[in-house]
Amino acid sequence: MMREALAGAIAVCNCKQRVTREIIWQSSPLPIVSTLPVPRPLHDAILDISMRGVIMPATLTTLTRDVSKENRENHPVVRHLQLQVANAFVLYANYKHYHWQTFGPLFRDLHLMFDEFAENVLGTIDKMAERIRMIGQDVENVQLKQMQEAANVHSSAAGQSMCEMIEEADANLLVVIKDMRDAAKAADESNDPGTVDLFSKVVQIHEKHEWFLREVLKKKDGLVA
Repeated sequence: MMREALAGAIAVCNCKQRVTREIIWQSSPLPIVSTLPVPRPLHDAILDISMRGVIMPATLTTLTRDVSKENRENHPVVRHLQLQVANAFVLYANYKHYHWQTFGPLFRDLHLMFDEFAENVLGTIDKMAERIRMIGQDVENVQLKQMQEAANVHSSAAGQSMCEMIEEADANLLVVIKDMRDAAKAADESNDPGTVDLFSKVVQIHEKHEWFLREVLKKKDGLVA
């Protein structure tokens, strides 16, 4: 009899386990993953968790406030992200311009290098723009003209020599690198590890590009200088 009752209890337990699944609660800027019974509404499940002492409503409110505190439009982290989205668009346009206008004895290498730079920086735009949306703000600038006005890097002009294009690209990168280091520091001070990680990865792309340009600008290589 006892054995049958135990077997029945195990069967009920297994049944309950089979009707559970992962539910991603996306009501806050960062997802909270929890395993809850499927038939029960999410709201009731959260109340049940609170009643069982796992997390109290007051604690939930505090967590939401702490996670969302950088959501305001004028927060330094948001401002840095908006700026770097604009800078990335301008850098991309510049690199394509240099790619098309390259000439001289290093034509092939510089032509391919600037195209690679353009592809690299284009890949950063979506990540930074989506980070702005993830935090809770809109991407402010839509058109390239707006990006140019918001950016603090220079848009390339026509009629430049090859050396002038490389020097302009290098100067722009130095500005972006400094800004991104400041941005990573601001995000760290705001306890925003996600944005710190993003800036830490993206700045390394620009640092590598700046290294390449710096080496190209060196004189007395015995080849073309």
